[in-house]
Amino acid sequence: MSFHRVLIVTLIISLVMPSVLSAQAARNAKEALANESQIAVDKLQIVRDREEIKEFEALLEAMDQLEAVYAGEDFRKINMKLRVAMQREFEQAKGKFAQTRREARQSRREARGEWQEARMTGNARDRVQARDDRRDLRDDRRDREAAKIRTERMRVILSETKALQSELDRGSGVALAINRALLGEFLRLLQEDLEATESELKEDRRERREDRRERRTDQNK
Repeated sequence: MSFHRVLIVTLIISLVMPSVLSAQAARNAKEALANESQIAVDKLQIVRDREEIKEFEALLEAMDQLEAVYAGEDFRKINMKLRVAMQREFEQAKGKFAQTRREARQSRREARGEWQEARMTGNARDRVQARDDRRDLRDDRRDREAAKIRTERMRVILSETKALQSELDRGSGVALAINRALLGEFLRLLQEDLEATESELKEDRRERREDRRERRTDQNK
């Protein structure tokens, strides 16, 4: 390459790199803010989920005590409370899944920006970040699919328990057993959803630690 070409390339890099670095700093700040917000949301979600699981477990325990003698009206009241709780949890799961899909689209857009930047700068850390982004997207797809399956199963259980109502009103032992099994499965889905949120919180905190280390490294350069 001639001296003039080297000079031109050097000039272009000197003009482009500051804007790239500035854009990177802006993205880092935006991602850090989004991460802090997500951590706060996850913590509140976990508190709420734990409380709602305890409520569901208490209702199930009360139902089990009444079911032994099938205490008619009292049983129906508790069963209705459980169904209301299930409907609430299903609606929350739908909302959370929709939010997850929106966040996934945003993550893909951000990842594409990271990949393009890694190609432009050739920076080793940018390449590592791009690989991490790909890994995170794969994890997001896996978690999103699991959430979709849980949400759909909640919908089916809710529908099946409603369909049992006439048999429950007659005190059918078979219907009581099926209803109890479905309620137990619904509780397990709630527990799985809580575990997923706890895992997300752990991952968000890990990302926050990494972001802080990177910012300290940049400041020390």
